[in-house]
Amino acid sequence: RDGTEIPTPGEEVMIHRLPHTPPSLDLHAPLSTDWRPGDVW
Repeated sequence: RDGTEIPTPGEEVMIHRLPHTPPSLDLHAPLSTDWRPGDVW
């Protein structure tokens, strides 16, 4: 919430590649999202 990135190593995500997904997409790069009020992660 305060702009600090908090690692969550136990969490997993799935990347769904589409036909226009660039081949240069780094699947090992950090992934982040904005805080959404009301959503509990």
